[in-house]
Amino acid sequence: MEATPIADVLSCTDFVDEFNSLSYHQRWHVKTYTTGLVGSSNKTIEGIANRVLPAKDERTLNNFLNDYDWDERRLNQERIDLLQDHDDTRMSKKGVVALDDTLNDKSGKHIPGTDWFYDHNEGHTVWSQNLVFSLYADQKTSYPLDFRLVDKDGPSKIDLAKQLIDQAEAAGVPAATYVYDAWFSSKEVNEHVESYDKDWITLLPVNRKIKYDGEWLSVDELYERVELVERTVDDETYRIWTQKRLIKSLDAEKKVLLVEPVEEDDDEIDEEDEEAADEEDTAETSTDDEESEEEDDGDEDEDDEPEFRCLVTNKIDAPAAHLIRLYTRRWRIETFFRDSRQDLGLGDCEVRNERGAKRHWHLVMLAYSLLRLGISHSALGRAISTASSIRGDLKHALKESIYDLFHWAVSNAEGGLENLMQEVEGVFI
Repeated sequence: MEATPIADVLSCTDFVDEFNSLSYHQRWHVKTYTTGLVGSSNKTIEGIANRVLPAKDERTLNNFLNDYDWDERRLNQERIDLLQDHDDTRMSKKGVVALDDTLNDKSGKHIPGTDWFYDHNEGHTVWSQNLVFSLYADQKTSYPLDFRLVDKDGPSKIDLAKQLIDQAEAAGVPAATYVYDAWFSSKEVNEHVESYDKDWITLLPVNRKIKYDGEWLSVDELYERVELVERTVDDETYRIWTQKRLIKSLDAEKKVLLVEPVEEDDDEIDEEDEEAADEEDTAETSTDDEESEEEDDGDEDEDDEPEFRCLVTNKIDAPAAHLIRLYTRRWRIETFFRDSRQDLGLGDCEVRNERGAKRHWHLVMLAYSLLRLGISHSALGRAISTASSIRGDLKHALKESIYDLFHWAVSNAEGGLENLMQEVEGVFI
């Protein structure tokens, strides 16, 4: 059974009318394209043109994505500025900027940015695109800021992450803390964050060395040596150990926090209210003045992650509960990858033009943000939205498209059922 056509653009796209970087016709193409990203089961240009009735012409939509003269960088800045005009999506110092990368599996050999990249989930290399993203997250909302496409002949992922930090700071993102996983855990990234007088929290790989009792211990060796104390953070129970320690790979003393959920099936530390009172950090701090030794471990991280996590931060005096709350916001970028890939076509673009591919990803970020922001203004009224997923917003947006289809069908009923069905079937030709 074919999917029902979409008779009108979604009302959440009305915010696009406020963008000065686009002409009238370009704004209309953005609205039809983002509507297709939300509502079409096929997120390619062909799929959107065939299902979204206002689009009609696949050639025009293709030209808009690949050839028309418009500035996707300026559009992205207008998207972020728009989010700052509303209380529910405005950024603050209490938020974090998360950095992470994701893979879009591909089969074509001439799609921009494709190469063999190692997939930790699959345990082998896959032919794919590799994108590094930055995302803002706080207690009430989260949305992507920007991205970079990895080119194996170009800057490294570390350099691209630094570019995203520069971009966020140049744009005036007020978040006081950057969070990233073990892949981006490096002295280079940490110092780049600190150059902007910002804080960072990251995961330390299990093979990194920490000075303890005059010895250099790997993270997993330290875990076996120390005693973790059971504590409750926002109704969740963890076993925690924390001290200030010298880290060989960073050549500096930083706060180390070993965290292990009590429940064995908890793979991620849960997040609760940022405004809850922070528990006082009673663990002792200590320093080692001995000279660091040459680290003889390789740079490869272990694929099998332990149940515990080793957080490291330059927020030396911050309580453990506060650090846990902040770091768990990194998980929001994972939900963005999941939602945008499953529901908004993050990996569905098949164009062979790099400019067109990047514009597609910018429009995916726009669709995600419009769902975050605009559902309360839709014809169906305000929807209850969570900060961790857009599924609720998406459900209401799809209901609106069905409502619009019924309204369109009734408005065109004078042509008779046969003519009406011919019009609908034409969408799928």
